[in-house]
Amino acid sequence: MREQKVAEIASAVVYAYLNAAGFNYGIERRPNYPGFEGYWAAHKGRSYSGSWFVVQINRVDADLKTIREEIAALPVPDRQWELLWVATRHLYSGEEQTPVVSEADLLEACRQLGRELSLVGNWGSTARPSARG
Repeated sequence: MREQKVAEIASAVVYAYLNAAGFNYGIERRPNYPGFEGYWAAHKGRSYSGSWFVVQINRVDADLKTIREEIAALPVPDRQWELLWVATRHLYSGEEQTPVVSEADLLEACRQLGRELSLVGNWGSTARPSARG
């Protein structure tokens, strides 16, 4: 087994959270990329995040039943947004289905969001501003 430095291990953990949230460009802030600073600005006051559920699901010892229950307990419309985020992060990664939600549940979440869902492409409008993981 290769010896690892503490900084390498810490970086790997941070990268897991950044990638799950769609911050795929590294920890360091650069022009046009906010890095961890931007990630933390968007997440520091939250009690939950779709990307945090993704990190939990990706663990070897993930308790999917508990994760499903935590998502189900979220208020509307956050429940639907977080469910969509979790599902799409798994589908985006090449998996054919997500282990957390059925296709029927995904369709129902979309139906419940209705018009708000059509605004997803315009993050600056009335769509939920924190809908990004």
